[in-house]
Amino acid sequence: MVLGQQSSHSYAEVNVRNSACPLPSPSVIVHRQNQDLSEPRRALSFSLSFSTLSTSAPPHTGQTVRFNSSSTSKSCPAAQCQIILRFSLAIYRMDMQNNRFIHIPLEPIMGLMASIREVAKIIQGHPTRDGAGVKLTRMFSREEAELLDPFLLLDHFGSDRPEDYMAGFPMHPHRGIETVTYMLDGHVDHRDSLGNHGTIGPGDVQWMTAGRGILHEEMPRKTKGWMQGFQLWVNLPRASKMMPPRYREIKREEIPVYDLGNGSTIRVIAGESQGLVGPVKDLVVDVKYLDMALGPRTFLEHEMTSERNGFVMVYEGELIVGDEHPTTVRVGNVAVFGPGDTYKLGTGRRPAKYILASAKPLKEPIAWGGSIVMNTRDELDQAFSELRAGTFIK
Repeated sequence: MVLGQQSSHSYAEVNVRNSACPLPSPSVIVHRQNQDLSEPRRALSFSLSFSTLSTSAPPHTGQTVRFNSSSTSKSCPAAQCQIILRFSLAIYRMDMQNNRFIHIPLEPIMGLMASIREVAKIIQGHPTRDGAGVKLTRMFSREEAELLDPFLLLDHFGSDRPEDYMAGFPMHPHRGIETVTYMLDGHVDHRDSLGNHGTIGPGDVQWMTAGRGILHEEMPRKTKGWMQGFQLWVNLPRASKMMPPRYREIKREEIPVYDLGNGSTIRVIAGESQGLVGPVKDLVVDVKYLDMALGPRTFLEHEMTSERNGFVMVYEGELIVGDEHPTTVRVGNVAVFGPGDTYKLGTGRRPAKYILASAKPLKEPIAWGGSIVMNTRDELDQAFSELRAGTFIK
């Protein structure tokens, strides 16, 4: 990952233009970044001369790589920009004042020429009611199931009016999916047919694998102030749709947080980021689920391998997504990432908060009936027949 903070200086990132890098004098492209991330960038080319850089391996952690900056003085004065050089195994910031590279202890972007993902689609959530009448915003659902595979649905619930949410979600069935409830504010009591029960509050997660079938309920508590959270549905592959159900409750303090500075953080709910591993283990679908914050005038780049689908949902502020065609994603909207192997996100004058999720698509047929998702219509009919017969829970 590359993190940059805008200031009165311009920002520059450097991509080495030779797959055999490092070389004694690699050719690089410098992209000078204006304060407004939505403005196009100007490309400059120059060469760097290294005195201590081996031609057979990248610099190791902590090594200082000195360079001859005379060739850069005209095109990139020290007072105007800093430079990041991305090797295959490490990331370095060019210290223009002292003619050296400083190792940045951040997760590397593998591959020297990153392909930045642009926005494939902006989805504006629409208000609806679910459960026993809870008001919520449905961010995406079956219309986007193929585009966002394996993610099926994302609901954002939030209100400071108890009458909007107190009816809750009484006991109801699920089969063939996982439901992930993530709370930002307020508390929700829950119980299920496995005998699990408890309460999740701010920063807590309930990760439920319905498998062959489960009944559960989620009932919000009356709260002074805001009650807010998300529920994400993850499809299960055909081979796992009839697995035994399971339930995991993760408390806020169990979720690791990486502090990037300048008000920027990454909460790792599932998957791995910056060397931190989320507390949800043994996932059927390899989901990366992050709750992220970016401070003002900040951007980051992070790897998202090309075989994964992914999205961001902005719940505070505005986010700038993309590189050659930057798109502003406003609060309450979802941005679906297009093809590529790296995403780039940024902010303007205001900070932003958002959730980000990615996973490899299942590429399987979907038969969807309410809270049950199978592969065929026959499987769906069988599930509802078992519900009526009282044999749904195995």
